[in-house]
Amino acid sequence: MIPVPQAIRTVLTETAFAMVKQGVQTEAIFISDQQSLMGRIAAETIKASEIGYPPYNASVMDGYAVDVDEIAPLISSVRNSYADDHSTYSDHDSNLQFHVCDRLYAGPAKKASSSDDPIDYEMTEYISSLPKAIYVTTGAVIPAPYNAVIPVEEVGDSDGEHDVISIHVSNLASIKRNLWIRPIGCDIRPFTTIIEKGEVIEAVHIGLLVQCAIKEVKVTQLHRVGILSTGNELISHNEVEEKGAEDSMGIIPDANGPVLCSLLTSYGNCRPVHLGIVKDDDEDILTSVLDKSMNEYDVIVTTGGISMGEMDVIEKVLVNNLGCVVHFGRLVSALHHGMCNI
Repeated sequence: MIPVPQAIRTVLTETAFAMVKQGVQTEAIFISDQQSLMGRIAAETIKASEIGYPPYNASVMDGYAVDVDEIAPLISSVRNSYADDHSTYSDHDSNLQFHVCDRLYAGPAKKASSSDDPIDYEMTEYISSLPKAIYVTTGAVIPAPYNAVIPVEEVGDSDGEHDVISIHVSNLASIKRNLWIRPIGCDIRPFTTIIEKGEVIEAVHIGLLVQCAIKEVKVTQLHRVGILSTGNELISHNEVEEKGAEDSMGIIPDANGPVLCSLLTSYGNCRPVHLGIVKDDDEDILTSVLDKSMNEYDVIVTTGGISMGEMDVIEKVLVNNLGCVVHFGRLVSALHHGMCNI
């Protein structure tokens, strides 16, 4: 007799050896089939692309996208003009005007529509001399060369008719690249491992796989488990109602097979199949069924026929007829601080 934990280790070890010998079978499952994917074991390592996520610069704020490199010399020019006339200067005293040349919203970028309004050539010349800005909403794509966002709260007067806005120099002086921008690859860095080979797929993996635009995942195939009920006294539950009172004497419905199938199905980590019922008194049929089943399934679970009586022939069939090895027989389990034979 051996303890139950040792018996479980033996079963898992021998099953693993058999799986390695046979080679691990895999299958591809689409990300859209989350129910089938959850709890499966990845058969490959999946990494993010060379770009990562997000694949574009995106605004974190509703505001105006500007080019930091274009702004810096303009701020210096404003400050120097005050220094030349020896006046007291504060960044709060000065504004820079920008021409809002486009408006971008979250979603696919769209080109601004052209206006049919009459052209004011004098105003057009003035506007063309201004630094450019783009109005953006949260989540909007930030195109080059724009590399920072000024929140709408920090924008002063605006001329909606001519798409001109004013921003205090104080709000521009400390601006840096990627201010209020989620830069490319900031959430998931390029080539980041999303899931390792051999790792169990969980909900968080599915979210990451979707973000990285992975369409399908290769997973190991679920182990095929055949469940075989044995015993002359057994009938299937479908046959119970067909038997009369006299015919049902000594007959019991096979409950073990359906229970084991239902239990294994609930685990979600194998594909159980009930192989039906085989009588104890026909050794040839039992041998044939087990031989065929061992070639079709990864694991075979039998119920009945393994005790010490004359009709308990499972061990004989497995060892003598099919060349199997018995690794343990009776089990010992600790119950209520004592020992109990199983």
